[in-house]
Amino acid sequence: MLSGPPRGIRDPRPLIALPNRSGPPPALTDGRNPTDRIERLQAETAEQKRVIASLADTVAALQRTFDQMDALVLELGPDGRLARVNRTAADRLGAAPERLCGLSPDRLIAPEHCESLAQTLPPASPETASWPVLYRYLTTHGSLEQEVGFRPLGPTTATADQSIHLLRGRCLPDGGAVLVAVEITTQRRREAALERAYVRAHTLVRRRSEFLAHMTHELRTPLSSIITYTDSMLSGLFGFAANPTVHRYLQMIQRSGEHLLAITNDVLDLAKIDADRVTLFEESIDVRTVLDDTVTLLQAKADEAEVRLGVEVPTGGVRVLADRLRLCQVLVNLVSNGVKFTPAGGEVTVTVRVDQPAETRVSITVADNGIGIASADIPRVLEPFNQICRPHGRRHEGTGLGLPLTKKLVELHGSSLVVDSSPGDGTRVTFSLRRG
Repeated sequence: MLSGPPRGIRDPRPLIALPNRSGPPPALTDGRNPTDRIERLQAETAEQKRVIASLADTVAALQRTFDQMDALVLELGPDGRLARVNRTAADRLGAAPERLCGLSPDRLIAPEHCESLAQTLPPASPETASWPVLYRYLTTHGSLEQEVGFRPLGPTTATADQSIHLLRGRCLPDGGAVLVAVEITTQRRREAALERAYVRAHTLVRRRSEFLAHMTHELRTPLSSIITYTDSMLSGLFGFAANPTVHRYLQMIQRSGEHLLAITNDVLDLAKIDADRVTLFEESIDVRTVLDDTVTLLQAKADEAEVRLGVEVPTGGVRVLADRLRLCQVLVNLVSNGVKFTPAGGEVTVTVRVDQPAETRVSITVADNGIGIASADIPRVLEPFNQICRPHGRRHEGTGLGLPLTKKLVELHGSSLVVDSSPGDGTRVTFSLRRG
């Protein structure tokens, strides 16, 4: 039986027990005050608005950067057609961005460039037959780097149809791609101008070298005759040597003629090398024999300067592949330089060693304990007609052709000349040759 008040009589108990009006507001199910929750929602809403405004500013800044880029930026959709372009691309291609979107990128590229790209692609499948060539290339190779010319659709702010652009592209994760084209017309024109200038300069250098070679050859012939006749007179063939004064004058003429002939020969050799008219006759030779010839030629000069000459060669000898005459010329120049710049009581040593571990090359080092060269001056002494004024040394005669000529002769043998020196510590000059 149901309990409750009789029918028709209202139950005095309320359906919901309300708290005393003077007490605190009713608590929500999560235990928080509704006023606090509203304030929190308002704060979250304000923060979301701030983030949205910040994102909008960032997007606007990126859009401005996108439009102000000096490069043409073309974004392709998954169908290979233009989905977005920047303002620079629109200006240079002579069409509004809305008109460009949806077009095939092949429409904007010179036909010959599209054809050259198409030739590198495999035959198109039924699925890819409708894809633009540029998009097919990107999906096949993953990236693109090609110099192209563009075909504007209308009047442009630049002569894009006469410009050269370096077009680079990459595929995007969503199946699209992005293309960036940078104009390189000025760079290519500058490179072409430099190439033409180089060719002209090289031609002038060759002509100068040929002229010097011809002139020095013409000078060498009469000089050889003067030296020959002087030798004959010094030997007493014509009776001039009996007079002491005449004999002294003949010796001066002989020394001057030999010095001038040596300079002429150096100039002739440099001119021939510059004109590519020097041919090496390489053969397998014993380094010791060339060193003996060098010491024989320079021993008198070394004795006069009171400088000792030393040679260090591995036991059993070493053979190298070189032009005997040119190798002797290199060694004479280096040892002669060492004697010239080494004070009395010093030493010039030539050391030969087989390079380890391959043992396919032989290193030759000419070292002296002379006055040395500052490291900053080494590049200068390797240039023709350059001489270094050493404050602590005497001024030596010469034209500054010895080391430059030696450097070129060594390079003709496929090696390089390495100079290691410092003031007061002498000089070490090293080069290597193939083992013979």
